[in-house]
Amino acid sequence: MQPAQKAVNMADVQGLAHVISTLQALGVPFRILPESNFPLSAMRKSSAILFGAPWFSRAASGFLEGTPWASAVDPEGNEVVSMSQAPRAPAGSSPRRSIRREYREVFGLITVLPSNKDADDGHTVVIFSGLTSVGSHGAAAFFTSGDSMRKFRDRLKSEGRGSLPRSYQIVVRCRANEDTQLVFHDYETHEVLAR
Repeated sequence: MQPAQKAVNMADVQGLAHVISTLQALGVPFRILPESNFPLSAMRKSSAILFGAPWFSRAASGFLEGTPWASAVDPEGNEVVSMSQAPRAPAGSSPRRSIRREYREVFGLITVLPSNKDADDGHTVVIFSGLTSVGSHGAAAFFTSGDSMRKFRDRLKSEGRGSLPRSYQIVVRCRANEDTQLVFHDYETHEVLAR
């Protein structure tokens, strides 16, 4: 028996499978480590991919602090929602539930940041988070989809940006079936943090 905080959600495993497949296709070497073996201080000195939401990952909480998009509790509905402080984005995005109160539509969040904002060493951290593991699975599926990222790059070009920025966030709308498995993901909005 192990403590519950060491259990991995199935949708996070499925998201990780997308990432591993992409890294292998690109010939990029990688290691899979639990956050307890690779703390925030170590991540700031290398490139990393992190699955985690601020409420259960200290590293995700540290990286997402001060970003335009993060998850928070809506005081009126007492529900976790995707909240934004970004000027051109909607104020909040509430999840949708089924009649049995299971999440059917949630949001995933892709955050790409320099590992260490004080050093220009080229190291990057990519964080996949969201409401439920379906959100993080949808974020990983979007980011590893050549078609989805091409459409995102085209969207950036239409805004006058020539290439992917150094730092940005993408909100992904995700739908789950009755077994809480991801069945659909699509672009919702984005925010460029640094060119």
